[in-house]
Amino acid sequence: MGRKAMLATMLLTSSVLISACSGNSSNGGNTAANSPSASPSDSSSSGNSSPDGSSSSGSGLPLYTIKVFADPNFATYGITKSDQTVIGKVIKDKFNIVFEYITSSNTAKDQLNLMLAGGDYPELMRIEDQDLLAKYIDAKALVPLDPYVESSPNFQKLFKDAIPYWKFESGDGKIYNYSMNLPQDMIGFPEHNDIYVRTDLLEQQGYPKLLSTDDYLAFFKKAKELNPTTNGQKTMGMVAPFAEPWGMAGIAPVMYEKGGKYVQIANNAVIWSPTQDKFVDMLKDDYAVGSFKFLNKMYVGGLLDPDSFTDKSDQVNQKLATGVPMASWYISNWQANAGQIAAGHPELQYVVLPIQLPAQIASGEKRLKMTQATRPFDMVVITKNAKDPKRLFDLIEWASSDEGQMLLQSGIEGVHYTIENGKRVPTDEYLKNHNDPAWSYKQGFGAGAPLPNALIAAPDGEPYALGNTTAVKESGMDARIKDTYKKLGWTDSEQWWRDNSVEAVVGTAQSIFMDPNSEEGRLEQRLVDVRVRNTPKLIMAKNDAEFDKIYQDVLKEYDALNPQSIVDLYNERYKAAKAQLEAAQ
Repeated sequence: MGRKAMLATMLLTSSVLISACSGNSSNGGNTAANSPSASPSDSSSSGNSSPDGSSSSGSGLPLYTIKVFADPNFATYGITKSDQTVIGKVIKDKFNIVFEYITSSNTAKDQLNLMLAGGDYPELMRIEDQDLLAKYIDAKALVPLDPYVESSPNFQKLFKDAIPYWKFESGDGKIYNYSMNLPQDMIGFPEHNDIYVRTDLLEQQGYPKLLSTDDYLAFFKKAKELNPTTNGQKTMGMVAPFAEPWGMAGIAPVMYEKGGKYVQIANNAVIWSPTQDKFVDMLKDDYAVGSFKFLNKMYVGGLLDPDSFTDKSDQVNQKLATGVPMASWYISNWQANAGQIAAGHPELQYVVLPIQLPAQIASGEKRLKMTQATRPFDMVVITKNAKDPKRLFDLIEWASSDEGQMLLQSGIEGVHYTIENGKRVPTDEYLKNHNDPAWSYKQGFGAGAPLPNALIAAPDGEPYALGNTTAVKESGMDARIKDTYKKLGWTDSEQWWRDNSVEAVVGTAQSIFMDPNSEEGRLEQRLVDVRVRNTPKLIMAKNDAEFDKIYQDVLKEYDALNPQSIVDLYNERYKAAKAQLEAAQ
């Protein structure tokens, strides 16, 4: 999955929305709520009604219960159906549609294959791979959406840029899916996965303006000398979850995305350059190598936690909760900040800061902030098991409207927010509770179902997701965090990225991949294995000379596999796909 599995950590409300939808990825199973043998599509259909046989909502239609794979945390808080949530009740009143939440212990891919083989799949579900979409299309298991899209102006407006991609990706020119987390813009999709630094260390050194990797090396070296211990424990270096599948593969070489040449769309053998409109070899890129060199210098200087090679996210979060690490690489734990405040140590909170390579700064590169035109790994389909696809798409059409997006992502006016001077203002109840997962899940943001959720600005200029609005971010930010940014010379916590980033829209390039079962797919995996297997050696090299020797040895092994053939194949397929898409448009 690569970067697909590393979306930015957002405030909890928006995280609930996203995880409730993308939870199908890791929990996309076929475990029915009442019986292991029950089909997701049986026992609940458009033919069902309320207990007295009549409609229980203003829609005048019988109750339609639809099983969907959902975030298992709904069950944790005793929620099995959407009408047990505040927002779900509104949807039931409006459409008399209720989502019943189911989960599975199988991986999404395994479960999708199992369901396809048995013909036992839910009415509405998420598919995370193009090859699986093709299998479902070939099996005639999906409902073409074209007839419904033609009479759905909100859907057409919201997804106008994505629809041509979906027609192209289907292989037969029809629309079989829409995608989660689309469309995107720089207002609605604000992710900054850089470096997280303890505020007391910044204060101690007079709030230095850190940006280059050299700046950080000097800063952490001095911080370690000044702070051998923290709260009676040995001060820890920067922590990182390199043991995650995307650790060595993705965030070890990640400095390539901190400049103005590349964006991260996967952790394969290649990286994508929007400015050059082509794929290039990751291992041979100067910025990726620069990332390895920075981590190497951190390690040699005792500034990188040596357990980072075996730590996953859980271990990193546990360490951050102690306040002992000086910094965190790429991931944050805002709950750790809240814990430090509660423990009487607000100075041990972390703030996110930008980082770039000296070469990126010297050439004046502005950060490329990727927004996606299509998400071929995050698709939602209506299957042939749908009892009433037209009625289901009516809900999707409404969810694509401003009214629908506002309800799903911001909640109910008067309950979750009010309107002042044309802007949404969170209510006291929302501000008091939005960081409480139990409260947030019971509100039902996103309805816990794979309905459209746009990561763009709403008509009031703020993100649809209430948790990402300026008012919520600023209100939920501790005074020390605000003061830290102020003393760094920033107007707010977003200023650097706002002033130093340009948007890079990525479309067709995201659709190019190597089938892992093909000869070229197996070759690419071998190339990735060489890079990932040797990355720890590069990071742990004793000095520059040893680093260079290891790198040259790795290149010999790597070049023997003919990596350029894979790079060329990616670019050939991209050019062909781009030409076909342009012709279709």
